[in-house]
Amino acid sequence: DKAKTTIELLGNDTDATKEYLEASCWADVAKETEQYKHTVPWHFIQNGYSMDGTEAKNGEEKDNVVLQLNKLIKSIDQKGADTKTSTTLRFLVHLIGDIHQPLHNINYFSKQFPNGDTNGRDFKLQIREGNATVTKSLHFLTDQVFGNFSDVPNLPFNGEISDEIVNRAMEIEKMCDDMTLSGFEFNPQLWSEEAYKVGIEIYKSVQFMNILTEEQITYLQTLLQKQMCRAGKRLALTYSLVYNKFPPPSDFYLIMIV
Repeated sequence: DKAKTTIELLGNDTDATKEYLEASCWADVAKETEQYKHTVPWHFIQNGYSMDGTEAKNGEEKDNVVLQLNKLIKSIDQKGADTKTSTTLRFLVHLIGDIHQPLHNINYFSKQFPNGDTNGRDFKLQIREGNATVTKSLHFLTDQVFGNFSDVPNLPFNGEISDEIVNRAMEIEKMCDDMTLSGFEFNPQLWSEEAYKVGIEIYKSVQFMNILTEEQITYLQTLLQKQMCRAGKRLALTYSLVYNKFPPPSDFYLIMIV
């Protein structure tokens, strides 16, 4: 498949993310380097939200995940088979995942957070882990789907981890069967607005520093799994849009898990 092969071209220089599945993590690794530190704002957008009347301001960043996805889709060379195209596709894949993560789209304001909670990074919750109760940020918990994917594996993945991801993906692909696939439009703005609304539901269901109940965790996991499902299917349709070829790689949305 064209997209898979092109994405893996960069693998010679980035052995830990050489294979297609691991390549979905490349943008997070790259943003920590001097060469790509300017890409940090590409991963999120700060749309303000408040429940107590505090003024909720939108971010003033010059670039964000919505703007960058619109730039990336226009810059892909359909015939490209080089590291530049590989880099573009790796960013595209990762940011489609990020824009469906609700806490990459919403910044919560309150009397406690008059300047915002930094997309949930400052909003703390408590969660039970075995016999202990630990404090974690709401952003971290949503990244990890509230414990569904709490054991972050090292790169590159071993065979056992890859198999687990495949099995999880088979479960998650059923979470958005109601999603309309016909008439697909590449529309990051719409996806961000959709994720923002899910983010509101998340904030409404939790309270700062409260211990999460099993019922809350199950509800939040379901919300996020549906978003992962949408992200995967939209990635597949994006490949089709770019290369006018369907289906995309058989593992196309396993990457939404990692």
